[in-house]
Order: sequence, then C-alpha cells, then structure tokens
Amino acid sequence: MRKIFQLTLISIMAALLANSVLADQFDPQEATIAYLEVITQEEQTNTNGYVDTGYGLMLLEPLVEIAIAFLLLQLGLSRKWRDLAERLMKRKFLQAFVYVPIYLVVTTLIL
Repeated sequence: MRKIFQLTLISIMAALLANSVLADQFDPQEATIAYLEVITQEEQTNTNGYVDTGYGLMLLEPLVEIAIAFLLLQLGLSRKWRDLAERLMKRKFLQAFVYVPIYLVVTTLIL
C-alpha cells in the first residue's frame, strides 16, 4: 500500500513538473492567432453564433426552472409529493430525502 502511495505521489509530481514546463512554452495569444488564421470567416461566424446562443440559454434556463416550479405548485404536484414524504417519514429533515429526488427527476425530465 505504501508503495502505491509513493508511486502515485511521484506520478503527480512528475505531471505537475511537466505541466509547468509546458505552461512556460505555451502562449495562449499566439495559439489563438494561429487558430483564427486557420478557420474561415464562415466558421468563425458560426462559432460566434453558437457562443451567443449558449449565453442566451444560460440566461433563459433559470427562468424556465422558475416557471416549472411555479407550474408544479399550481398543479398541486408539489403538495402531493410533500404529503407522500410526510406519510413515509415522520421526521421533517428526512422528508427532504423523499421529496427532493422526486422533484429532481421530474424537473430533469421536463427540461
């Protein structure tokens, strides 16, 4: 067991050393310029569109999650899950272990 620990430690140290050597040789600005010279204008436009769409989805996702939570409350599903959790578990803090998995599965399937 001690031998495995020593080998793991040596491997980690070697990886860190190699990483620091490579980090000294790598210039991100040069790599970006080299990449932008390789791709076409159309590919760059598509890439920018994908990035912008990703940012839009990141802003929209919390709003959709709030809408789903509101819908679950209005339909009474959340109340039913709470009641189920109360029937199965008498202690309040344990009820979360019943309610939360149901909520997570349903909201994940909806999204």
